[in-house]
Amino acid sequence: MPNHIHDTAFRCDPHHGRGNLQSMLNTNPYRPDYPPSTTKLITDYHRAHSNSLRLAHCIGLNPQTTTFLKTLADYFQHIHVSDPDPDNITRARAELGKWYQENWWKAKFSFSATGAEEAELPFAERSVDFCCLMNCAWRAEDVDGMVGAVGRSLTPNGTLVVVEVGVACRVVDDVAVDEAVQNFFRAVGEEMVSGAGNADLRGIEQRNSGVDYVPLLDPYFIQDVTKRIKINVKARSDSPFAISGQEHLVAASRVGPLHREYEYARPDAEAEGWSHVVDAGWFRKHVGSLTHKGNTAPFEQKLKDVEASIRVLEKVVVDWPVAILLATKK
Repeated sequence: MPNHIHDTAFRCDPHHGRGNLQSMLNTNPYRPDYPPSTTKLITDYHRAHSNSLRLAHCIGLNPQTTTFLKTLADYFQHIHVSDPDPDNITRARAELGKWYQENWWKAKFSFSATGAEEAELPFAERSVDFCCLMNCAWRAEDVDGMVGAVGRSLTPNGTLVVVEVGVACRVVDDVAVDEAVQNFFRAVGEEMVSGAGNADLRGIEQRNSGVDYVPLLDPYFIQDVTKRIKINVKARSDSPFAISGQEHLVAASRVGPLHREYEYARPDAEAEGWSHVVDAGWFRKHVGSLTHKGNTAPFEQKLKDVEASIRVLEKVVVDWPVAILLATKK
């Protein structure tokens, strides 16, 4: 029987779902890679509606996305990777280039320094089979423009995938520890909002909304086959992706009346891989990833409260809230 909870000291093999001894410190110590369960949700949907595996487009880069690209390379013939930051492209090209030398029979990669709202520029119209935005769509300044650009690039029956992973995980089965953790996240959230400009606030509101802020423009997408999936949101507030204290900062919902909505949580197979065992020191690394230059000094007392609450237990289980949008081009 598979183990549904993974220690952050270990990472699931992206292709076979088996644990291996590669430390997450070599990839990203504070955010889980996309587990095989999520890959299955995505690829099963694509196979059901298109199954064309010629060209995939991945918009936006982060450490988890680069790992996910290696998984996509098992399926597609060619993967184009775009990001508005040339430095991100340079890093991804170097990492994937080195990986490709030992995996030359898998997908070919190409790159461009373009933004999400320019998703159609590297391609002929209606030529992309699959487009994904993995935990980056919330940064878009013009979400409608982004969706329209993707829609124009996709081939008929092509797939759009948007995945967002919440910043604030929750501690499972220990109310006292979770209270200390949520107080800690509340302090982090207040620091984020203070002094934030309009663009930053828009990004916060979108990130706090899962994928509900992403519209599926009717000229481009089939409405009644759309899936909107939420994982680990049971027993949470009405804003399950918001940091404590930011529940009022959410973007307007763009969920259509014909969209199919699903919720999963442990022990559902669809939620496997989104619960992890962490120790007290992990929270310090996680908040460092969210703050300017990794500065944790403003939250030192809250961190000490978390560390004190976990010390007796040594490790706790955290659940990550995840939102997945799966859509099909007309």
